[in-house]
This record gives sequence, structure tokens and C-alpha cells, in this order.
Amino acid sequence: SDLFWVKRHMGYRGAEGSLEARWMPSDTFNVIYGVETIIDDETKPRAQRISKDTGEEIGSSGANESVTLTNVSAYVSSNYKPLDPWLKLTGGLRYDYHSIYGTQVTGRLGATSRWSDSLVTKFLYGSAFKAPSPYLLYARPLRPGDVIGNASLEPQRIDTFEVQLSYKQDASWNASTGLAYSLLRDKAEFTPEGINLAAKNVASQKALSWETQLNARFEQRAQGYLSFEYVLSQRDLGEEGYAARLVGTDTAIYPPWI
Repeated sequence: SDLFWVKRHMGYRGAEGSLEARWMPSDTFNVIYGVETIIDDETKPRAQRISKDTGEEIGSSGANESVTLTNVSAYVSSNYKPLDPWLKLTGGLRYDYHSIYGTQVTGRLGATSRWSDSLVTKFLYGSAFKAPSPYLLYARPLRPGDVIGNASLEPQRIDTFEVQLSYKQDASWNASTGLAYSLLRDKAEFTPEGINLAAKNVASQKALSWETQLNARFEQRAQGYLSFEYVLSQRDLGEEGYAARLVGTDTAIYPPWI
């Protein structure tokens, strides 16, 4: 604005602790157990309007407030080689309980096969979540049309499937190619709510990508690589009718190929 500038207040203090144990009864099997705790004291986002003429405050988005967020988690991960080197299995499970968004369970599975000294294939599945940031949860509007936080926002969740083939002839060159499919659910987007914009879990996105890379080395004198990535992605912002046709389903930032 020509009349004022905005001074924003944000901050946090936190503590984190973890404990992990490993059990390796043989060369073909191992298990990892762990627990984690995070305590996060967040200063809720606050903004002030400061006059450019006098340097005095001429308005704010509320008083200083803080909130304490806690997350307790436990996980287990294991590797097993039933047919070494033909088959290696990997699996993991993680449980999180957060003071705001409650319980989240995620996991992963993987299978690796070495068909020869040169050829390896992998299949991977993984799930994950991204917790809402304090800004998305507690942002307060400074003026009409500004964003407003949503304390009931849920985490964004993603499921990914990936298959990869890699070939290494010798130390001079190697190549890999792979396909990956990801489905992002409960994606947070700012949508109109009254005169402001509020974050809501209304969107989703799915993407299929193909990645290929070739690496080459000439003794110890030079090395280089050639890579190509192609992405087919479609998003749904939760809009209907004219708004949905206007925004479309294409990704807005990530390029279709690199």
C-alpha cells in the first residue's frame, strides 16, 4: 500500500526426542523399531499495518497468541532376503498421533531383484502425509480478501507406486529407467469463504511420470549424464461449472517434461 507496510510476526520453539533399536539375527533378516516425540510451541501468525509517514501501528490482525503442538509416533521397518540375490523384500509401518489432526498411519513396501551382476529391478510402494503448517491453520486476515487459517484442516496424503530397471555394464557407464504413479488426496487449496480465502481440503492430484538416465565415465578424467523426465498430471481443485472449466486440470508450475 502507499499508506503502510506490513510487519509479520511468526516464531516457534521446539524439542524433539527419538529412540531406536535394531535387531539383526542373521545376514538375511533385520528389524528396526523406533519411537519419536515432537513438542512444538508456535507463535500464531500475526500482522501489523505500520504507517509509512509516522512509523506507528495503524491496525493489526489480532493480539500475540501461541499454541503448543505435539506429535508422538512409533515405527517398525524390516528387510528380508528370502532368495538372495534374486529377491529382497522391504516393509515398514509408521503410526503418528498429533494433537490437532489425530491419527495417521503410513507404510511402505519394496521388492528388489538382481537378475545378474548387471541387471536389477525394483518395485516400490509408499504412503506419506504432510501436516498443515501453522500458517494454514492459524493465519488471520489483515484486510478483506486476505487468507484466513483453518484449524480443522486435515493433512495432505499421498500414495506412490514405482517400478524401476537399472543396468550397469561396468564402471564406465550405467543406465536406469522407471515409471511412477502418485495420487495426492486432501490437497489444501485457498477457496472463497465470505470475504476472505480459507484453506480447505478440497483438491486432489494424480501424476504418472517416466524417468530415464544414462551415466558415463571416462577413466578419472571426465563424467557426464543424460536424463529425460516426462510427466502426465491432472489436478482437481474441487471447483464445479464455469470455475472448473476456467482453471482447468493441468499443473500450473511443474513442466510436462525436463
